[in-house]
Amino acid sequence: MKRRMCMNMFVILGAFHIIPVGIDNTVRVNVQVNDDAGMPVKNAMVSAGTRRDRIDLWTNSSPGHRSVNEKTDKKGRVSLVFPCYSGHFRLAVSADGYYTEVPDKFSFKTSGTGFFTPNLAEYEKSITVTLKKKKNPIPMIARGFPRKRGRYFALKQGHGTYAYDFEMCDLLPPYGNGKIADISIDAYLVMTNGGYICRGSLIFNAGGAYKAIKHKTSDFKSIYCADTNACFTTSFPFVEYCGNNVYEYPFSPLPLLTLDEYFVFRVREVRNGKGELLSAHYGKIYGSICIGEWLDFPQAVFNPRPNDTNLEFDPERNLYHGKKERVMIP
Repeated sequence: MKRRMCMNMFVILGAFHIIPVGIDNTVRVNVQVNDDAGMPVKNAMVSAGTRRDRIDLWTNSSPGHRSVNEKTDKKGRVSLVFPCYSGHFRLAVSADGYYTEVPDKFSFKTSGTGFFTPNLAEYEKSITVTLKKKKNPIPMIARGFPRKRGRYFALKQGHGTYAYDFEMCDLLPPYGNGKIADISIDAYLVMTNGGYICRGSLIFNAGGAYKAIKHKTSDFKSIYCADTNACFTTSFPFVEYCGNNVYEYPFSPLPLLTLDEYFVFRVREVRNGKGELLSAHYGKIYGSICIGEWLDFPQAVFNPRPNDTNLEFDPERNLYHGKKERVMIP
C-alpha cells in the first residue's frame, strides 16, 4: 500500500513538473467605440470575456469564464488587459442612450497548441465597435405566434387557408378571434412516413412586404423606419419538409425567412381612385417563420398608428394586452 501511494505521488509530481510555468498569455485589446454617425461614445462600458485556463479551473471554484470591464474615455477609446489562455474572447459594449452591441467572437493568432494552452502568436488587437442610437423607441403591439397551452398551432392535412390579425395578435375564426386578415397563409400539407412536406404562399393582404437582413450583433436588429419607396411584394411562396422520405417529392426547400432575415410589411392600405396611397400600417416580422406540421414565428411588431413608418419598438411599452409569453426584442 505504501509503495503504491509513493508511486502515485511520483506520478503527480511528474505531471506538475511538465506543466509550463510562467506562460504569459496576457493580451491587450484596444477598443474604439463610435456611434452610427462615426462620433466617439464616451463612458461606454466595454466588457471582455474569456475562458479561464485549465490549471486555474482545477484550483479555483469560481465560474469557468472571467470578464474585464472598463469604460471608454472622451475619445471613445479604452484598452483592456487580461489573460487569454484560450486565444478567444468576446466583447459586449453598452452605453446610456444606445443599444448594446455584442460582436462575434474574436481570436488571436496562434502558433500551435501547448500542453495546456494555445501558444499565442500575437498579444494585441485593435477593434472598432459601432453602437446604434436609441432614436425614438415607441410603444407598439408585439407578440410571437400564439400558442395554446404552450403548444404550436397545428396545420390540418391537405389544403388549408389561415388568416392572421397583427393588431389582435390572433388568427381569424374558426381558429381564433382576429378581425382583420392582415396576412393569409395558403398551405397544402402532406404527412409522410415520419415527416411532412408543406408548400404554399404567405400573402400580405391590402399591402405587401420586403425582406431585410438583421443586425445580428445589436439588441436593435432592424432598420429604424420602413422604406416607403421599397418594392412591397404581396405574395411569398414557400416549401418546407422534414423526414426521411421527402426526397420522393420534386420540390426544393424554399423558406420564407431565415434566422438572419426579417420582413418589413405594409398592410391595411387605403388608396384613392388614382391608386395613390392614403393610409397604411407598418410593422416587421422577425424570422425564421415555420409553416409545416405547425405554424410559428418568433415575433411580429405592428405599429397601430396609421402612416407611421417608425419600426423602433420599445419592449418596455408593449401594447399587447394579453399574456406576454416571450421576451420581445426592439
